[in-house]
Amino acid sequence: MDHRELNEAIKKGELNNLYLFYGEENFTKERSLKRIMELYAGGFPELNITVFQESAGEDEIVAALEALPMFSDKRLVVIKDCPALMSKGADMPKVTKAVEQLMDTTMAIFYMRNKADGKRTLTKALKPHMVEFGRLKESEITQYLRIDGRRRGVKWEGGAMERLIFNVGDEMSSIALEAEKLYAACENGCITMEDVDRYCTKNITSNVFSMMDLVLRGRMLEANEKLEEILADGEQPVMLLGGIAYRVRGLSIAKAAKRGEITQQEAIKRLRGSRYFFQNATKEASKYTKSQIDGALKAITEAEFMIKSGQMRDKTAVMTAIFAIFAAGRERT
Repeated sequence: MDHRELNEAIKKGELNNLYLFYGEENFTKERSLKRIMELYAGGFPELNITVFQESAGEDEIVAALEALPMFSDKRLVVIKDCPALMSKGADMPKVTKAVEQLMDTTMAIFYMRNKADGKRTLTKALKPHMVEFGRLKESEITQYLRIDGRRRGVKWEGGAMERLIFNVGDEMSSIALEAEKLYAACENGCITMEDVDRYCTKNITSNVFSMMDLVLRGRMLEANEKLEEILADGEQPVMLLGGIAYRVRGLSIAKAAKRGEITQQEAIKRLRGSRYFFQNATKEASKYTKSQIDGALKAITEAEFMIKSGQMRDKTAVMTAIFAIFAAGRERT
């Protein structure tokens, strides 16, 4: 089961009484947990909702799992980052037994901020009850922003939501934080792409894309200034190569889509679901031949090897890769 199926079960009131939440998307995970906890808010929550953190002991968890609800039909027990689900955590055989004998009057949610160790006994017992919270699709993020904006009386202008995702990344806690900045700064009830660029903090991928846009437009002096700015912020040169490779790989994918080798939907999927990036890459890809793009990717791979083998300093290798891309020329196909 994934979070989408869980949310449907919440809407329909068809929840089971045992779950293991795991995965990298903690924002949506927390929202789903909050929605479930709200279902128990009316039945003496101080008596029937118990939340344990990582430091909880085995006996107190078992006691909560075996307790009967007070003045209510059901009780909820949430165990966050249970040590028995972690690779180096203590075994909790009593918890495993309590889970296997869980009463219908108790709902138990084991909540992991990341993954559970599949080799642990408790993880195996919970396997049929796992709910994965993976990264959201771009369409799901824009839907969240659209609804959230409407609730606040704010409208997102065309392209602004996609620009936010492009600049910040697809991790929902970062999206929500940057959206709060925009809501606070918005004075006319409308958020534009210019607002996103002005108020939001860009991630490394977005900064690398900005630099590569300058390279692809032949503005090498400005590209070098942008590189110095990124490095001054503490980013490691070897990390930049990954962003540069992703940017150039996007040209290759867009080129393949234009030539009919893959569908547009498949291209967008390969680009982490970013329609905004695909549209941007499609425009730039028309200015390069396939062999030029392949040559740029080869230069990036060689630069990364030079760094890892100690044959070239980090910054020098990055600059070598950038100039190789610039030198690919501006031929049109």
